[in-house]
Amino acid sequence: MKRRILVYTTLWLSCFFGIQEGAAQLTFASVHKLQEVTKAQDNSTSLIALLKKLELTYRTSFVYQKELLENKTFTGAVNENDKLEQILDRVLTPANLRFRKLKGGVYNPATQSS
Repeated sequence: MKRRILVYTTLWLSCFFGIQEGAAQLTFASVHKLQEVTKAQDNSTSLIALLKKLELTYRTSFVYQKELLENKTFTGAVNENDKLEQILDRVLTPANLRFRKLKGGVYNPATQSS
């Protein structure tokens, strides 16, 4: 947020003090690039939060070690019309994880090697 304010302030000041058009365009391009990066970061979701949402949507449960998932994120969209197993494959594979289906419809995210 501070970075965004700084960029907008710089853009405003460059226009206000009449800096050459090329510099103003460069600053505007920087603002646009920063917005794209921010949108990409906003699209990133922690795996723990995503699994909690999937629990509610698919009325299931996940059993996992918190340390295994706490620093992992997923970037992308989840189509809730897909089967749960398809979503889990798409979400867990980039984090080098897989899932096991346990009794009673419970899922266990785990490392690829276990």
